[in-house]
Amino acid sequence: MQKEYYKLRTLEQFERIADILVNNRLFCSKLRDLNDPMEGFFHANIEGKGFSTLYVKGDPRRICSLSGSVQSIKLWSQYGDDHKGIAIRFEPETLPQKVTYSNQLYTLGKEEHLTNSEILTKLKEWEYEDEYRYISSNDKFLFGSVTGIVFGIRTPDASKNLIQKMADSLKIPTFGTKLNTKNYTIEILHNQ
Repeated sequence: MQKEYYKLRTLEQFERIADILVNNRLFCSKLRDLNDPMEGFFHANIEGKGFSTLYVKGDPRRICSLSGSVQSIKLWSQYGDDHKGIAIRFEPETLPQKVTYSNQLYTLGKEEHLTNSEILTKLKEWEYEDEYRYISSNDKFLFGSVTGIVFGIRTPDASKNLIQKMADSLKIPTFGTKLNTKNYTIEILHNQ
C-alpha cells in the first residue's frame, strides 16, 4: 500500500509552498476548480431517455490531488512549471484513494447513487498523473507530514538555495533529479 505521495508545485506562489512546509498541509480544491474540464461528468441511464451525460453541478466536495510517482516528464512539464518547480513528498494522515483511468466516463448503475466513484474515474489521457485523491465534503486541507522536497531538473539555483535553507531549518530532506534518457523518465537522486 502506498504511504507517501507527491504534490508538484510551481515556485510562482512561494507563500503556498511555505504554508505546506511549515503547516504540513495541502489545500483541497473544489471540484469545479480542478484543471480537467470533464471533472464531475458521468453517464447515467435516465428512464425513458436512455444514457445521458450528466454533471454534478454545485458539488460541495473538495479534492486534494496527489501523484504516486514523479517519474513522468509530462507530469513535471504540466504541474512542475516545466521542471523549474518542486515536488513535495507527503505522508497524509488520511490515505487518499487511487484514481482509475478509463476510455469512457464513469457510468452510474441503475440503482446506484452518487458516491465518489464518478470523481475517482478519469479518462485515460490523464493516466501519466498516477493520481490519488483525498475527497472531503468540507475539509479545506489534507494534513500529514512533509517527508521530502524534490527539485526539478531546471529548478533555478537561487530558488534551490532558498528552499534548501527552509528545508534544513525544518529538517526536511531534499533530493535532486536527473533525466533518464534510456527510459525517458525523471529519476530522483538520493544524495542531494
